[in-house]
Amino acid sequence: MGEVRVSGPRYQQVAVDIAAKIASRQYQVGERIYARSLLSSAYAVSPETARRAVGVLADLGIVKANRGSGVEILSWERANQFLRQYEDVETLSGRRRKTLDHLSQLYQQAEELKKEVQGLVEYTEQFQWSNPLVPYEALVRKGSSCVGKSLRELNFWQNTGATVVAVRHADQLVLSPGPHQGLALGDTVYFVGNESSVQRVAHLLEAPAAEPQKE
Repeated sequence: MGEVRVSGPRYQQVAVDIAAKIASRQYQVGERIYARSLLSSAYAVSPETARRAVGVLADLGIVKANRGSGVEILSWERANQFLRQYEDVETLSGRRRKTLDHLSQLYQQAEELKKEVQGLVEYTEQFQWSNPLVPYEALVRKGSSCVGKSLRELNFWQNTGATVVAVRHADQLVLSPGPHQGLALGDTVYFVGNESSVQRVAHLLEAPAAEPQKE
């Protein structure tokens, strides 16, 4: 059996190392190995750690601990079986750790991407509000008092502080419209201005038309 990688508690590492030596026939069945006090010295662990390591192997029938006469080797086969089971557990545990690490990396990347997107959105909004050359658009909706009126009649610039750069009527785009350009239902008005201009344009275009007076 090849080398076994051990990453568990120290007593478990000692138990696996002893089992590996038994499986590789470094120890013969019936042979006695170091007493637990000597095992603690050989592996540089406390006597309690050595006792727990021997206890694991004894519980599995791999060795037998005889008080005062060392540890007797009982079975190569059970040592091999223990190592195979340990390797299976370690493989599963390693895959679990690897998967969790991968998920953690994906989460971290998602958080970083989220921050980048938020920063881009904030930058875009700031740029849009701060750059007067970026056109905004507003729709002339049903019921608006602007329907059928020209930009002059609406005093568009005086009331909003915005400059109309284009008007889309049906499939036609009128660039740099003059003051006599009329607005119809469904028209899209493109304009430039600051934040307050955007709010004023919205207020102007959304103002309801006056109801006809009854005679």
